[in-house]
Amino acid sequence: MDFSNEYKRVKESVFAVVENRSGKFILIGSGVYVDGDYGITCEHCITDINNMYVSFDLVNFIKITNIKTDSNLDLAVFPLTHTNSSVTIRSAKNLEVGNECFLVGFPMNIIQKNASHAYISSFVIDNGVDLIRLDSSVNHGNSGGPLFNFDCELVGIINAKHGNLSKFLNTIQSAKPGASIAIAGINPVQVMQQMIKEMKDNLNLGIGYAVEIDQVVTVEPNLQQNIK
Repeated sequence: MDFSNEYKRVKESVFAVVENRSGKFILIGSGVYVDGDYGITCEHCITDINNMYVSFDLVNFIKITNIKTDSNLDLAVFPLTHTNSSVTIRSAKNLEVGNECFLVGFPMNIIQKNASHAYISSFVIDNGVDLIRLDSSVNHGNSGGPLFNFDCELVGIINAKHGNLSKFLNTIQSAKPGASIAIAGINPVQVMQQMIKEMKDNLNLGIGYAVEIDQVVTVEPNLQQNIK
């Protein structure tokens, strides 16, 4: 499906989320500028609340403040005013399985915006969070980026934390073995944990999740009036 025209309509609303680490800007994830002059991303992309910036072009960086977050929803909202166009928010309750959509962001630390086509595969509730399951790969860096319907309206926020495999990998990666084991000088637990880190950063699973956008009002009630 050719969605080049749709991408052109929304690309200026998508920004990178970056952390300032001692003067060096580190790309963390993606986000979107919405009607009402707010920015939205994932809570887990806010790695240092006092040193977070957004950039629409990875040249000019805007420090963000007054960030509101919800760790269960994995959403973060903050005031943002920019000359770039913002996007309309559309209730995800209008979506159906099989609908076409597309996502935009900065996956795999690629220093340019990337777009991917997707179909809605199903809807799922995970720990009380309403999620959209997609038949499109979601990779490290896509987190916080927008999911658009084909009317170029924001219906979800891409999330890389939810999903059984991600939780399983997190559990193993954070495990602390009771005793140190070494084989030929190599600690297999440490090797496995490093492999899991690489998998989470680079593995393409062919499926992704997005948090339904309606839930953003839990974080910022003022956005209720902007949901169509």
